[in-house]
Amino acid sequence: MKLRLILEQAAFFAKEGRPGPVWIDIPIDIQGMIIDNRNQKKFNPPLINSNTNQLSIDVKNTLRLFRNAGRPVLLVGNGIRLSGAVSIFHKLADKINIPVLTSRRGADIISNNHKLYFGRPGAYGQRAANFIIQNSDLLLCIGARLSIPQIGRSYKYFARNAKKIIVDIDALELQKKTVSADIAVNEDAKIFIDALLNEIINENFPDYDKWLAQCKTWIMNFPPNDEKGYSHKEYIDPYLFIDILSKQLSTNDTIVVDGGVIMNYVMQTFIFKKGQRMISSTGVELPGFAIPAATGCALVNSKTNTICLCEDLGFQINNHVLEIISEKDLPIKILVFSSVGDSSIRKIQREYFGGRYIGTINKLSKAPDLLKIGEIYGFETCEISSANNLEKQINNVINSKNSTICVIKLDKNVDLVPRIVMDVNSKGEWEAKPLEDMYPFLDKDVLNNNMLADRV
Repeated sequence: MKLRLILEQAAFFAKEGRPGPVWIDIPIDIQGMIIDNRNQKKFNPPLINSNTNQLSIDVKNTLRLFRNAGRPVLLVGNGIRLSGAVSIFHKLADKINIPVLTSRRGADIISNNHKLYFGRPGAYGQRAANFIIQNSDLLLCIGARLSIPQIGRSYKYFARNAKKIIVDIDALELQKKTVSADIAVNEDAKIFIDALLNEIINENFPDYDKWLAQCKTWIMNFPPNDEKGYSHKEYIDPYLFIDILSKQLSTNDTIVVDGGVIMNYVMQTFIFKKGQRMISSTGVELPGFAIPAATGCALVNSKTNTICLCEDLGFQINNHVLEIISEKDLPIKILVFSSVGDSSIRKIQREYFGGRYIGTINKLSKAPDLLKIGEIYGFETCEISSANNLEKQINNVINSKNSTICVIKLDKNVDLVPRIVMDVNSKGEWEAKPLEDMYPFLDKDVLNNNMLADRV
């Protein structure tokens, strides 16, 4: 019988290397079996040794590229947190003093008010952050897997003039055909950062003040919320709501976000404070994720606010979890974005199929009253449908001592901007724009004047 070995092995793989869930299928006959522990084989964890010789070479080559660079950028992802390297990452950032950009999963690693924070690039990213990464001549990427939403579908143009140093614990991530690394470092993020810091701790790093000044100019000229055009009509502008919410939340609060368009609203607008955590289903874009995930977060830490952002359809997928929240009296604030469902599909139908909407316009006539569902489970409930006194309305929700469900009546016609869109090339094929050329499109002269890298 190998039951003990398998369980211990699963626990090891769940925590080591690239941590994550492990699936064990235990047949019904074994579930009911009496187990003799004396005959159980133990799992002996393998010794995990870093290739110090290769790591030393990689670090020295990394420093060589930095000394020859004029426009370096540091892109960080959730791999830094998984490796326990958040603290030493900040030491590295302060030492090398270059612009820091984050992936979606790594958005809470550095606060938005940090002097070196310059945004979140991507296909649905921030325009200034995209200018920064596209104009870089050196990209150090640590713990970010460079997914398509991060680099865009025209990935051959991603940071096209930059030498790329990619650090990832998963060797397969370094073999992807989308982005080629000039230096591919198959190593744990913490081990790499430690080695890099030890190499540069007593030396003067190059001065990139001119480049930092240019990056600040992009931030000033293209601020994240400048092109949203907040509406103050009958329904709520999602960008305005997220902006106000993020300013009112406290340090150490946890924000749990469903997949889909809500994640885009958050990534383009949310202002993260030091100590806050964001838990999301980005990568799988799973609706219905937020409520059970928020429940887990609140069970671990019930002393701070847990804010759950979900859409109306996602809410219904897992509303049975409301019983657990009510039973445990967890102070979760569930903010349900109404009219969001299918908005991404609706946008595609509008932009690429001439507005021929199928199944995304008319609300189901038998859709339940979400507030009544909350009341049945004993939740405090409310609705926000007007931007009048929006700050006060949001403040009342997040400062409630009770488990709360608040339905946010969103303006479903709000456009998701800025973003990368598709165009038809000379061959009659759909082709995505490079990251710097976001919709709404800038005047060509403005775009060209903001590009230090080669134009395409």
